[in-house]
Amino acid sequence: MVDSGKGRSFFHSTAPVLLMKSNHQGPLIWALDNKKCAEGGFIVFNDDGLTLHLLEMKSQLRRRDWSRVKEQLMGMYLASIAIMHILRLECPISVIAYVAYTEDKTQQRDERSYINNKTINPAQDIELREWSQGKLHLPHGIVAEIRKGLRNSTGDIDFGWVN
Repeated sequence: MVDSGKGRSFFHSTAPVLLMKSNHQGPLIWALDNKKCAEGGFIVFNDDGLTLHLLEMKSQLRRRDWSRVKEQLMGMYLASIAIMHILRLECPISVIAYVAYTEDKTQQRDERSYINNKTINPAQDIELREWSQGKLHLPHGIVAEIRKGLRNSTGDIDFGWVN
């Protein structure tokens, strides 16, 4: 379970797990350039290797929010890899990024763009391809699977069993 303050996320595993949680005052590893960090992450120790899981929880997820969510997930990924190296753990065999939200508004155009008679930034649409395809490109050539989840009325989400 990860408690983000406005809701909790639940994961279930029969394998050993190492939980890493952000304290909302900066990254877990202060030497990193990326000072943004997701809610938390955890490592699942399986017989065939380690799986790194990253978590970010949002209320509404709008088009303009996706770039920040990516930065937060990337910050958590880098902090997690640093922690894994400090603990002399092997690199993960896979990375899964979970994004929980109360409402997905990524497909809606930003009203302010129409009011100000601005065009939509084409680069933003390219970035949203990752969201729609369920793949997040991370450093070191790693592509994480994105698992999306709708939070319930109390802000909680159960992502189920992980390995």
